Amino acid sequence: MTFKLGFLLIPLTISSIINVPSFDDNNHSNKQPSFSFLPGPGDSGLPSISLPNISSNFSFSIPHQEDYFYCPSYGPFPLENCTNFDATFTYALYSVPSTSIIERIRLFNSSNSVVASSSKTSFYYNTGSRKSVTFTVPIKDYWSASGLTLKFEILDSVSRTILKAFSVTFYPPSQKTILGVNLKRSIYTSRSLGFYGDGEGMKELVETFDFTTIGDYINVDYYYRLSLNQNHFLYPNDYALPYNSVNLRFNDDDNLFPYFTHQDNGDIILPLNLYKNGSLVTFKIKNTLYVNKRTLQISDTYRSSFAPTNDFYLPINGRMKFNNKQVYIDFVRLGKDQISTSIPIKYDVNQSLVGVCTDGGYCIVGGNR
Repeated sequence: MTFKLGFLLIPLTISSIINVPSFDDNNHSNKQPSFSFLPGPGDSGLPSISLPNISSNFSFSIPHQEDYFYCPSYGPFPLENCTNFDATFTYALYSVPSTSIIERIRLFNSSNSVVASSSKTSFYYNTGSRKSVTFTVPIKDYWSASGLTLKFEILDSVSRTILKAFSVTFYPPSQKTILGVNLKRSIYTSRSLGFYGDGEGMKELVETFDFTTIGDYINVDYYYRLSLNQNHFLYPNDYALPYNSVNLRFNDDDNLFPYFTHQDNGDIILPLNLYKNGSLVTFKIKNTLYVNKRTLQISDTYRSSFAPTNDFYLPINGRMKFNNKQVYIDFVRLGKDQISTSIPIKYDVNQSLVGVCTDGGYCIVGGNR
């Protein structure tokens, strides 16, 4: 007896065997891919898979990183007796492919002609790696009032193509004298006096002074004491404020201060110190002075009957003679740009400390209550 077995063929979808993720236009949630039978000549009878096109809907993004460049602050460079200096540059370049490179510096004069060039030995650089290199900058033989341009460059060692360059132009300090009235009118900014790298690129080292806040009058907080507490200026730079000298100057043609040293022309010069707190710069009397407590006469040298003080006093009953006196604050080689100027201010008191009620800060009223 012969038995014939019949088989019922039930097609199995591949999804019952493996899970294949699919992606749609709106999200990347896991879904089953679509399948279809694509019969054709020589069809094997096996199902074929129609996968979604993910090339236009899915991409892998690489975070973009900026090039890094840093160097300490260099400058200013004096016009006289300028010397060569060593400069260290640190960089990490993501815009430069891994290749063999050469590090180079070049100096250009004001006519954009190369006056000096120096290169290091070539080496293989991996993109994004951090490197530091030090060059001696041969500024001495080429330094002038016209300044120089410095370029730090990364070259392809084979083609000598410049792959990356950092450039800055700088000048010697101006050492110029500026009218004080002009400085009180607008903010002063120097030319580039050097350079530094801030992590993003090469930056010019510039200097800013703001004398518009210094005021027109000397403040008087006590009747006989001359005070500069309310006279100040702004120095919005992140470095110390150098200066040669700062003096308060006025002419004493009335010999109101007989115990104080006078210049040949009758001027009295009172040395000051500058104090910087953030951007604010204030004044204080530099030297110890001596005052007669009875008469308030002031001296710049020790006298047996005088007491030491850090303030400058007007003698008793000397207000009217000193009122409206023109006073100057003289700056000599101030800041990195070494500017000099005389800022004019006035001593002006319109009211007596005690007097009649029409002209006194305080007054006494008589009569019966």
